[in-house]
Amino acid sequence: SSDVCSSDLDELQSLLEAAAIQVWRDTAQVWPGENWRTKIREAISSNALVFLACYSQISAGRVRTYRNEELGLAIEQMRRRRHEAEWLMPVRFDDCELPDIDIGGGHTLASIQPADLFGDRYLQNAQRLVEAIQRQMLLLEADNTDSDIRWAAVETLASGWQGDPSVRNLLRDRSVDSNADVRRAAVEGLVSGWRDDPITLELLQRAVTDFDADVRWAAVDALASGWPGDPGTLKVLSERAANDIDADVRHAAREFLAQRPG
Repeated sequence: SSDVCSSDLDELQSLLEAAAIQVWRDTAQVWPGENWRTKIREAISSNALVFLACYSQISAGRVRTYRNEELGLAIEQMRRRRHEAEWLMPVRFDDCELPDIDIGGGHTLASIQPADLFGDRYLQNAQRLVEAIQRQMLLLEADNTDSDIRWAAVETLASGWQGDPSVRNLLRDRSVDSNADVRRAAVEGLVSGWRDDPITLELLQRAVTDFDADVRWAAVDALASGWPGDPGTLKVLSERAANDIDADVRHAAREFLAQRPG
């Protein structure tokens, strides 16, 4: 959505496409004779990664019905999405004020941190915008029906977005994924980025009984190295050392027990 200089939009489009991010613009995708409302609704609702609401001082004070309609459709779509807060992204091309439009949940458009593509921090802010869109792409791919795509997305999110609450929540969900590689990547990501979170320990103690030996081994290794003094660790690893059907899992648990003092 925009009402700004086309040169600013062209530069933004080039920036995004250089990062392999596909851009949809009504000036290029809506042809003469087509219903622009229908085309814009289709573009917004058909798995768009993000909606960039672009503003500048040129747009200040202007009232454009179709631009407001675009934003209304985007807000409606945002409310339906899992990662709502990050889907609608304001972009400012100069030091303009964002409109105080209600977007639901007690928030307004002006309350969302914009990407400021002007001034001395242009390059840093442009890079952060690209990373924010790439993060959204990965969050969607982590829910893909293809387990290889889910695994790659989980691995990348776990290593590149540590401390991000949305990534943490997704890794928790993927720790019970139907695919063992995805489960293991999620467990290892939680250990790496959220070691102090008590839910991480709970998920690890559950993972030691996973039906996949590699997931169990990863959980045993993480508990032994990260939570050696936790009473639950001794209990679950003693059980693994005695009863696990996989030799590598038994060995890892026995090594931990052998290194305990006394």
